[in-house]
Amino acid sequence: MDDADWFWLLIEQHNGNGVLQMLTQIELTQLTDYMLEVVDCNAGFEEDEFAVNWNGHRLYVERYISHFRIEVGHEDDVLEIPRH
Repeated sequence: MDDADWFWLLIEQHNGNGVLQMLTQIELTQLTDYMLEVVDCNAGFEEDEFAVNWNGHRLYVERYISHFRIEVGHEDDVLEIPRH
């Protein structure tokens, strides 16, 4: 993930919704890798809306052409991860 993508991710993350308290920077890196390397490449995740348990968190994911919109346990705790 390049610097511009991380900057965009951090802007989304710092919107006062509490996601920072739920996920550490290391977990965000791991989640990004998981979304890009596992979810995007796995036929089991064909739908554009799905739920998954990851690292002790329940994630509700919406896949868009440019990004993933991820609710972390609650609809108010949202982050967006760019897709490449």
